Amino acid sequence: MVTELPVTAKVAARALEIRRSLATRIPTVDLFIAATASVSGLPLVHRDSHFQSISSKLLHQQPLG
Repeated sequence: MVTELPVTAKVAARALEIRRSLATRIPTVDLFIAATASVSGLPLVHRDSHFQSISSKLLHQQPLG
């Protein structure tokens, strides 16, 4: 089952918050993915190492080996 979640003003604001917290840049689309998960209260399950630079205060995540 695929659930679509909209990019709202709250998601865009969280994406900016995440971007500002990072020492290095990550792709904008990945910022929106992380922000959508964060605002929705969902964990981000991923294999992309650059997500790990996002603070656990801003995003609950579960990296896969």
